[in-house]
Order: sequence, then C-alpha cells, then structure tokens
Amino acid sequence: MIYDKLSNLAHYIGLSPALDRAIAYLTRTDLSALPHGRTEIDGDTVYLNHFGYETSEKQADSLFEAHEAYLDLHIVLSGPERMAVTAVEKLSHAEDRLAEDAVMYTGEADYALPLAPGQFALVAPGEGHLPHLVLDVSCAVDKLVCKIHI
Repeated sequence: MIYDKLSNLAHYIGLSPALDRAIAYLTRTDLSALPHGRTEIDGDTVYLNHFGYETSEKQADSLFEAHEAYLDLHIVLSGPERMAVTAVEKLSHAEDRLAEDAVMYTGEADYALPLAPGQFALVAPGEGHLPHLVLDVSCAVDKLVCKIHI
C-alpha cells in the first residue's frame, strides 16, 4: 500500500503504464467536478468510480475486500474516513465477488489510517482493506476510487 498526499501523486509515475495513465488524468482534472458513477479513462484498464456514503463503525460482520487484478486508488474529496488494513493471510475468507474483482474477508485490522481530502491510498492486489469507517464522528464522504488493471 502507498499512503501519501495527493500533491505527491506524480512521484509514483513509472510504477506501471496503467497507473501512469491514471496519474496523468487525475493531475489534470478537476476531481470535484466529476459526475457520480463511472468515468472511463482507458476502458476497463483505468476508470473511476465516484460515490458518496456515510461513515460507520466497524461491525462484527464488516467485510474487508481485496482485489486480484486491479489496484484501488482511494481519493476522498470531502469528509474524512478511516481505512482498516490487514494482510489477507490474517483474515478469514467470506465470499468471492468475481464480477467486482473482489474477495471478501472477515477479521480484525492490523492498523487503520485516516484518509482525508488531500490524501490518497493506493491499495495493491492481495491487501485487505475496509474503508468507510468513522474517523472521529460519522460524516458524509464524497470519494473517488480509481480502478487500475495490472
């Protein structure tokens, strides 16, 4: 996982051609002006999902997710959240969501990181993550997740 300031995103150019296309798009686009839903950057290779939700506390049945074919680049536009992270080897398999490139798990976090406007988290395949969690108090979050096929 890479966790950094959004202003440093261009420092990661060169890690993969698909990530480079995502970074080029994200650094030249007014992210707050993007419509909710899917925005294609390079077909199914690189695309954005823009959505909103209310943060909540982790529950016993909360599911971590991990991906096999895509990097997830999480960018919060407004409202902070907390993202729990754990190696999938420490989690228990719950279900496969193959159409979403997601494997879901239950378990406990190794650590959690705050994700606020101006920051990003780049999650690699096999890294269990549970976003949407309350940081201090429950709040509305406006978020982009850029899906990058590797």
